[in-house]
Amino acid sequence: MQVVEALDLFTREINSHPEVRAEELLHLLDFGGLIAEFAARCLYLRTRRDNLLWRPAGSGGIRFIIERADWEAYLAAYPDSYFSDQSSS
Repeated sequence: MQVVEALDLFTREINSHPEVRAEELLHLLDFGGLIAEFAARCLYLRTRRDNLLWRPAGSGGIRFIIERADWEAYLAAYPDSYFSDQSSS
């Protein structure tokens, strides 16, 4: 299995577990690279930010955000946006 396919599978698995907290995903952003991209995708799915969901990064000119400070600001501005029971596909 390719790395990208494995991360996609892992993202889907994480997204099906409501006990994964936003703070844990924010911490993964600190690692950068594919790990940060994985965490950002989970955050997009959980918050429905910009309605990006599973669309490719950069779809429709939407910037794919992997910076922790940006996500922290977003979650602070929209505290009810994080869904712990998300099941998007």
